[in-house]
Amino acid sequence: MTDESNEEVIRRGHAEFADAIPLDKQHRHFLIGDTVYFGLLGKDGVNRRFVTDTKGVADLSAEFLELSRLSKHVASCRSADAFLLSYLPYNLPIHTDGLFPPLIGAHLKHHRASVHFDALVDLLERYSRQVQVTANEVGSDGPDIIWEVIFSPPGPAAVPLIIGDVVHNLRSSLDLMICDVARIKGKSPSNLYFPFADNEDKLKMKLVKDFNRLGADVVRAISDLKPYTGGNKLLRGLHDLDVADKHRLVIPTYLTAWHRFDFAAQISDLHQKENPTEKRLKVSVLSDGTDWVFLAHGERIRLPRGEDPLKYLLPLEGGVGARFPTSRPLTGAKQYSPFPGEEVIPKLLEIDKMVGDIHRSFAGQFNGPATSPETPGPSP
Repeated sequence: MTDESNEEVIRRGHAEFADAIPLDKQHRHFLIGDTVYFGLLGKDGVNRRFVTDTKGVADLSAEFLELSRLSKHVASCRSADAFLLSYLPYNLPIHTDGLFPPLIGAHLKHHRASVHFDALVDLLERYSRQVQVTANEVGSDGPDIIWEVIFSPPGPAAVPLIIGDVVHNLRSSLDLMICDVARIKGKSPSNLYFPFADNEDKLKMKLVKDFNRLGADVVRAISDLKPYTGGNKLLRGLHDLDVADKHRLVIPTYLTAWHRFDFAAQISDLHQKENPTEKRLKVSVLSDGTDWVFLAHGERIRLPRGEDPLKYLLPLEGGVGARFPTSRPLTGAKQYSPFPGEEVIPKLLEIDKMVGDIHRSFAGQFNGPATSPETPGPSP
């Protein structure tokens, strides 16, 4: 960072980009070998064309990614000099033993999860702006017609992959935290990890076997978090999602579109049908959220012949999102989603806050100068 004041940097930036052209959208791109051609359409209606190689476009992509993450960071900070901050909070500080200083690695893993989370939100918002929800007739059953809900275009394949990235970084940040606590205590982190168990008794056995060397205070701090089935459902759910992502190709998710059911239009139609000679009713219904419904791609709807399955469903802005699955992968198998049917974004935010609280709690209790493994550490 230079000795320039924030005001000078801002003034110089305004001057440099005073003639910048507002961007409308990416117009098109074209790839031949390792040569990339692309155009950017300005709001003045002019398409400006550029050419670079694959390395150049990769550098440009990385810069745009940093810019998008940074802009969100600045918007959330609202501080006068926030624009000077890198989105990542550290420039890889190296400790004397070749490691990060205590608990920094865990924090960086947690922060990386938030980068993936922002990318997930961006992807779903972009998809929400372009998706069309329709219903196709796929069969009949007596007087009823069977309709299938169709999302066009189909949902992005990257959604479950990014969810896996978020979950893995949150989960592994807890492992890094425990290993750093061992180093702070002057103990070897070998074979250490953040423990999970099927029940409280099995957790106690793990703690006695592998964690007693860290001290009663560390054992107690872990026990208080109840990382076992039947204990802390949110914490145990994080572990289960991470395991599912390792053993199945992706964390299974499905996309849903939120709608509001238009009771007013339905009431007016029913009244008009029963009273065809009367003037159509003007009905107003105040929405309190109880009339919100969601549809999933592939969902089947059964209605009497002649009825439109989507007639009374009004799309909500930004209404497409991801949910954890409600079904089981195989007959007799354990349910692979610990949060069946729940919305992914709010649940990941809840898990993220929990992990941050755990990091702050352990940092407050155990942070101190790291020592070489198996040398005397700070007093508990």
